[in-house]
Amino acid sequence: MMGDLAERIPGSTLVGASDHMVARLVHPAQVEAPEDISLLMSEGALQLLAKGKIRCAVVGTNLHESHGEVLSGLDAYLHVSRPRHALGEVSRIFPRLHMPAAGVHPTAFVEEGAEVDPSASVGPLCVIRAGAKVGAGAWLRDQVSIGEGTVVGADCIFQSGVRIADGLQIGDRCIFNQNCVIGGDGFSFVTPERGSVEAAKSGERQVESQNTAIERIESLGSVIIGNDVEIGACTTIDRAALGATVIKSGTKIDNLCQIAHNVEIGENCLFASHNGIAGSTKIGDRVVFGGQAGAADHLTIGDDAIMMGRTGVITDMEGGKVYAGMPARPATTAMKTYAMIDKLGDMRRELRALRKELNQVKGESEA
Repeated sequence: MMGDLAERIPGSTLVGASDHMVARLVHPAQVEAPEDISLLMSEGALQLLAKGKIRCAVVGTNLHESHGEVLSGLDAYLHVSRPRHALGEVSRIFPRLHMPAAGVHPTAFVEEGAEVDPSASVGPLCVIRAGAKVGAGAWLRDQVSIGEGTVVGADCIFQSGVRIADGLQIGDRCIFNQNCVIGGDGFSFVTPERGSVEAAKSGERQVESQNTAIERIESLGSVIIGNDVEIGACTTIDRAALGATVIKSGTKIDNLCQIAHNVEIGENCLFASHNGIAGSTKIGDRVVFGGQAGAADHLTIGDDAIMMGRTGVITDMEGGKVYAGMPARPATTAMKTYAMIDKLGDMRRELRALRKELNQVKGESEA
């Protein structure tokens, strides 16, 4: 009921019938029944009220104050200062997925010595190796593999095809999406003699050394993931060469990202799609990487730094600032540079004209 929702959503105010029933959350244009609740965030969305199907909603306090008369036609609505935040709460009340009954599917393989909490649900064709532990309320959907000695916390959800390697530590309430791989070997190789990469890093621009042999460095470390971490589909997080690759609590990583070996990422960070973080880089708390942004190896990025989309980080970055461009620089500086680039053609023509005039003046003075 709407009264129950009002109690669940902090800072919300109920207008209308507290006993109005709510059955599902849908887009405003897809409302079919009085029990459908939707989010109305703009004046354009309010136009859908004329169709008469929307009977309950969550709206912004600004719309409540400016369009109260229009909204009064609803049976009930909640108004909040941050509608999208309220949307998150409502979406968790009406989730898309529902965990099946606890137990291990007959086609799953739980190796001797593995421990699966009785309240966990292990789906078809999952594999749990010896010494692994799966916590209370965890849900492994199907074709999920958990390596030897890996510990999975309580109430985790691993979607289809998730691969968790040996000897890792996964916290509570983590959500890993389809086909992500946690704990694969790091990209760690060395040449017997000085190789081309070492030459380039030392500043040489003419590479004379040859990579005649490339030898493997074994990845002997682990991955440690905190609580409430979410990892997107097809994202990979490599295990450390020694020690651990660390993803701290509350961090969210989007699809198709690569986190290399020995990287450390702080709490409550956000990484959008196609991010690449090279080995041994240390990232602070609450850092944001926009789409296709990346960082080179062995860097330090301070707390609360924001990397805009396609930013390329090649040096240490101070926290609390917004960066853009390649190489990364303060966003205001980067935007001025981009604006100047657009003017280079005109500047070149002006310079050529000035040079021509100067040559004429010099010619006349010499004559």
